[in-house]
Amino acid sequence: MDYKFPLKKTLAGIMALAIVAGMQPGYFGGNFNNSSIVANADAVEKAVVAVTQENAEAVLTDMQADTIYEVSESLSVSRIKVVGAGAELRYTGSEAGTITTTDPAECGIYVKPDTSLVISRSSEAFTIDMSGSKDSQAIIDDNSTFTLDSGVTIIGTVAYLEDSIVNINGGNVKTSDRGGYALSGNSDHPAKEVNITGGEITSSDSIAIYHPQTGILNIEGGTITGSTAVYAKAGNVYVNGGKLHAKGEKKDYEYNGNGCNSTGDALVLESSSSDYGRAPRADIAGGTLISDNAEAIGIYCYEDTPFAAPVAEVSGGTFSNDVSEYVPEGYRSTFDDEAGLYSVAEDMNEYSITFDPNGGTGEIDPITGPYNRTVTLPECTFDPPFAKKFVKWVINEEDHQPGEEVALTDNFTATAVWEDAKVRQDLSFDDDNITKTFGDESFQIIPNGAITPVEYRSTDENVLIVSDDGTVTIVGAGEAEIIATAVEDDYYFSGTASYTVTVEKQDFELECWISDWKYGESPHDVEIYDNYTGETPIIEYKPEDADDSYYSENIPTEAGCYTVRATVPESANYRSSQAQITFNINPAENAWLQEPSEYIDLQYDDTEHDLVTVGEAEGGKVFYKLGEDGTYSESVPTAMFAGTYTVYYLVDGGNNYTDIQENSVTVKIAPRECSFAWGDRELIFTGEPQTPEVILFDILDVDKDDCCAEISGAQIDPGTYIATITGLTDPNYVLTGDPMTAFSIVKKEYAVIIDANGGSGGCVKEVVGEAEEYELMDHEDYGFIPPENKKFVGWDVDGVMYNAFDTITIDDVTLIKAIWDDAKIYQEDFAFDDNKVEKTFGDDPFVNEIFGAETPVTYESSDETIAVVDEDGIVNIVGAGTVIINAHAEEDDDFFGADASYRLVVAKAPIGPTVFLDGWKAGETPNIPEVYGNDGDADVTFEYKAVDAEEFTSEVPTEPGTYTVRAVVDESENYLGGTAETDFIIEEGAPQINAELITGNTVGFKENIMLNFYADIDAEYAEGSYVIFTYDHYGETKTVRADLNRKNTYKAGQKTYYAFGCPLSISEMTIDVTAELYLAGSTEPVSVKNGSIASYCDRMLTADSTNEKTRDALKALLNFGGYTQLALGLNTDSLANAGYQDDMSSVTVVPSGEFVKPEEKVGGVQYLGAQLAMRDSVNCRYVFAVDSLDGVTFTINGKEVTPVKMGKSGKNYY
Repeated sequence: MDYKFPLKKTLAGIMALAIVAGMQPGYFGGNFNNSSIVANADAVEKAVVAVTQENAEAVLTDMQADTIYEVSESLSVSRIKVVGAGAELRYTGSEAGTITTTDPAECGIYVKPDTSLVISRSSEAFTIDMSGSKDSQAIIDDNSTFTLDSGVTIIGTVAYLEDSIVNINGGNVKTSDRGGYALSGNSDHPAKEVNITGGEITSSDSIAIYHPQTGILNIEGGTITGSTAVYAKAGNVYVNGGKLHAKGEKKDYEYNGNGCNSTGDALVLESSSSDYGRAPRADIAGGTLISDNAEAIGIYCYEDTPFAAPVAEVSGGTFSNDVSEYVPEGYRSTFDDEAGLYSVAEDMNEYSITFDPNGGTGEIDPITGPYNRTVTLPECTFDPPFAKKFVKWVINEEDHQPGEEVALTDNFTATAVWEDAKVRQDLSFDDDNITKTFGDESFQIIPNGAITPVEYRSTDENVLIVSDDGTVTIVGAGEAEIIATAVEDDYYFSGTASYTVTVEKQDFELECWISDWKYGESPHDVEIYDNYTGETPIIEYKPEDADDSYYSENIPTEAGCYTVRATVPESANYRSSQAQITFNINPAENAWLQEPSEYIDLQYDDTEHDLVTVGEAEGGKVFYKLGEDGTYSESVPTAMFAGTYTVYYLVDGGNNYTDIQENSVTVKIAPRECSFAWGDRELIFTGEPQTPEVILFDILDVDKDDCCAEISGAQIDPGTYIATITGLTDPNYVLTGDPMTAFSIVKKEYAVIIDANGGSGGCVKEVVGEAEEYELMDHEDYGFIPPENKKFVGWDVDGVMYNAFDTITIDDVTLIKAIWDDAKIYQEDFAFDDNKVEKTFGDDPFVNEIFGAETPVTYESSDETIAVVDEDGIVNIVGAGTVIINAHAEEDDDFFGADASYRLVVAKAPIGPTVFLDGWKAGETPNIPEVYGNDGDADVTFEYKAVDAEEFTSEVPTEPGTYTVRAVVDESENYLGGTAETDFIIEEGAPQINAELITGNTVGFKENIMLNFYADIDAEYAEGSYVIFTYDHYGETKTVRADLNRKNTYKAGQKTYYAFGCPLSISEMTIDVTAELYLAGSTEPVSVKNGSIASYCDRMLTADSTNEKTRDALKALLNFGGYTQLALGLNTDSLANAGYQDDMSSVTVVPSGEFVKPEEKVGGVQYLGAQLAMRDSVNCRYVFAVDSLDGVTFTINGKEVTPVKMGKSGKNYY
């Protein structure tokens, strides 16, 4: 037995059912005893109002929401006006009736914004005549819905406005005697959709339907008749049934900015002005389009339209003329002789063009494809018969050339057509590849096999030029072909041959010259010889003994010996060349600017005096020394004491000037004059020779200058005598006045005379009276100062030595003399073994031995960043540069202190760098060279070249081959620079496999909702590839594997993408799915992408290219998912329809037929009801109670299915 369920099983229909039927967890409509489908989904019970002529004006001009207005007789009213949603006008009369609208100032029917009106009948035919109303018009205002059911006729025009919905479900719309459109939109107020499923839409004298909006016009049934049936200037037109009949005359297209003019075509699509939003599109899958006098489909473009031409695609239907130009591949238009009409249907056959060589040899693969595919005829690759040439292809006795397009409308054979050919000339050269060097002589090579005159040409006249006789002249380095062509004549085809000439760059020897100059002169120019390139040479200089890393373009200015290097870079035709020569910058001739001269009138004044003036030369340093044994220094010599001095001086010109030889000058410091007076000239007898004391005046510093008068005429015995001053003990003084005086010696009493004996302080006389004991004091108590470099050691009394504070007996005049001994000694031999020590950074610690030290020695470095010295004089080198090492011998009681020093020059250390580079495979990331021996941690640059190349470059090679890398280590603070080289190999890389998931998805609805990912995989690696999908399935991680299916592909241009689908439930539209692409045998994914159904829908809804019909379907899909999530309580934290939520409170489900639940039990089988399961997939379950399955089969749509038992026991199956 068969049970028929007429509800349309579409997603939208299922969604509507789900919302209407009432829900329990996991299922929709789970109560078997109440499983019949309710046609009207409104939960509100509608009020019913009976309309008579008496109350018609009151109620029909103010139709309220959710109210049914029943009319049972003909009546008249000024107008019909709807003010609430859910109003219905229903005719219930027992015979045909008419409502006539009469107000000429108002439209006949007015459906206010945001309301709805259904006009139906439950019995006889029913007519609303708006002929007496304004413009005979019904206006369906913004966002309102108007439905016209079968058996109802409206006379006049139905005009629909913005976001309105018009449903013609079998009702009729016919224009009044005034004519005009039967259905009409307004481009400024685009409707949402107009649906026609039956009835008649008729205009007596004009266009039946004028559709200027961007909304949808959906025709699935009915008959539409007018001079032109449908005229669309925007939006989408879908024709799946019904009949479009144009009866008007055929007329030329004429632009009408505010409307349209009939052309006599059944369906007109016009790309109009920018006011209309976009060009219209028509998709025709069924129905009949008839034009009595013109075309079934007319496509027109306003000359100033900003849009592309309208698009019509025909995949089904019947037509009054051939519409093949609108039929896509795989479909065909055929003519029915009996009906006299053309019909379009899918053609499942495959068609081909095969190629017949017609006497030639070889094969050309057939071209195959679906019906009506346009293919391009290939070039003829058959080998021609002898002495023949290809002329054309012939298909069905029509001539075609390669490159022409042919439609596959049958199985064709393309036959090659040949004609007589001329004799070919086979030209060749003895040598196909010739190597020359730029500068070589011209040469000539004649081809073999030429019969007709030969013409020559060069592929690059910047390298080679060729004359008419084949003589080749080299004009540049590079590579070019010489092509010889034997000309075609009446008997011979043209023939060609060529040879390649590689012209290598020429080597040349560059020469240069530069003359010497002196320091301070303008540098001389470098003269260049034999530079054939025309390139400007690079001139560089370095000190002669420096390595090449010191070359610089800076011209030297200091005197010295240098090397100049001239480098001509490689040019188009010459290799690089270098020349170098040594030259000198000689020191400049030196001269005195101010030669030192002696100071005159110098006199001793107890201060140091510069002996000469400061000298100055044009260059270098002036050095001075005092006396022949003096040491030269830059300080002007000075002296304090009276005397005659010789000052020597010279000039060390340094590096840049000549020296000035030694010269000298004599300088005198005169002694200071001093006066004097004689002391007591009556002397007491002492038993020692004595003279009177001389008192000196004008001595500058008595304590310092030990200046005493030298007196002759000393006497012992009493008497009168003459004393004479013969001189002074200090040569810095000279005496003035009479040097002679008389004195006497008398003997009176005992006394002691204390004599300084050469020290400062002269003599001290003390009278002690009679003989008595006398205590000797220290020399300082007598005011004595030791002579220079002497010290006091005791007293001499009559040849006996006494110490200070000893007691002696005085019994006469006693002379006591101070005894002096040598004091401190100068350490005159204190010096280092070497005055200059040269070392290299990194040398071991060393000692420069010091000699002549009598006291402890301390050491000091002038720059401890270069060298440090310890207490033993051991020097440790810490950096390169020049430093002074100082030594100091300490002063003590016996020795004066002394100083010595030497200069330590520390050169930078050489390095011996090495470089290592491990090779890699082409396509891999290049390895980085490793440098060893870069002791100064200096900057390193790397250069590369092929092993057999001459020049290095900074570019890292990538192609397979053997290469050399050079590491260039810069000079650092303590180390010289250096270079190192090593070879490495780049091996052939593994083939690069292109395999990745592309950005973008699609969604399929064949069974479950399928989220499709697409992969771009090289064809040879595609076999065995698969995708692992991972996603959250209601709190648990779920993985799904999808293997590659070569039938499941998507083509874009020449690219083929493989599709991998992940099945998801309705409640999982917002779940992120991770897709990992694996190749056969791979253990790790080669590409990873994420996506969700909701994100796909979002992208499509925001894309400008998505048409309105698709947008509506996507929104319905998202609402379906969102309401399912809420109903089942699944994934409710992220609703699919967020931002796109539609109000479901007034959803109307329209069954495709009346359903009556079977109540009888037949053969032990009883129908119980239906369930809608939506947790993991969308399933409509039909539930039966079955006594026994023996002999019972279940079929759905003709396909046998296996019933599933519900629960562990019982007799219920679905």
